[in-house]
Amino acid sequence: MKFLGFCLSMIGLYVVYTGTVGIYNQTGGLHLGTTLFSILIATPFLALGAWASGRGQAQIQTERNLQAREVLESAASPPTAENRPAQDIALYLRPFKVDGVFVTDHRSMNIFNMDQYDRTGTDALERILGDAVARSYTTVSVASGNVEISGVGQVEKLENWQEDVSSLIDLSSIIFVTPLPSENTFWEIGEIVKTGALSRAVFIMPTQHSTVDPDFEVDSEWDNARQAIRTRIGLSLPRYDAGGGFFRFRNVDSAPDFVSANTGGSPNSVAKAINRLI
Repeated sequence: MKFLGFCLSMIGLYVVYTGTVGIYNQTGGLHLGTTLFSILIATPFLALGAWASGRGQAQIQTERNLQAREVLESAASPPTAENRPAQDIALYLRPFKVDGVFVTDHRSMNIFNMDQYDRTGTDALERILGDAVARSYTTVSVASGNVEISGVGQVEKLENWQEDVSSLIDLSSIIFVTPLPSENTFWEIGEIVKTGALSRAVFIMPTQHSTVDPDFEVDSEWDNARQAIRTRIGLSLPRYDAGGGFFRFRNVDSAPDFVSANTGGSPNSVAKAINRLI
């Protein structure tokens, strides 16, 4: 369905291109009637393309949620060759309050910018992350129940969440963490350190300009979390950098390896940053 959406959008853009830039290149000027006619013809293709892309993304999310549920069920059972997940697991941990907060606006006056058709004009951190690692990992996160997000696979709220998260930490090949203030997130980071999984954890420093909520002060939230994590867990996070990035620790006492990156960038650029780090 996403491929169909891409094709429809490309047809619409080609029609507009032919009626504007194409005419200009041929005649040295624009013809108002031809331009308006091309836009009229292209509009339904662009609208259907955006609709098909949205439907395709919903189907992808349903599949990722099912995969996440299967991972959770396998984590609750003793590991065997039969119930071991076929693909490596990427666990995503964060305070629920950041769900849907870090959003980058890709909308543009340039109608030939494909981002606004393929990715509906905006991108949340969760979708960028999920798409960035989709080829290599099955992503798992716990749904907050308050904000619907897409990108990473989700399971519903856990009754025995500490036990289940601990099992998922043990099962995961990589653990993504957005370390902002939350008692649950502090516990999860402590569990990562306690179980020796710190070298598998990739911490996310969200880019400041990629927040949709003007009242959410990322820098002060980061400073509060940094102080709490150092005091409670003994882990020293780097100071906040508005440019954002990813970092990891080899052990509790080591300085973090840091890769600067716009966490609101394209999935491809985020994947490259993560790969440089791991």
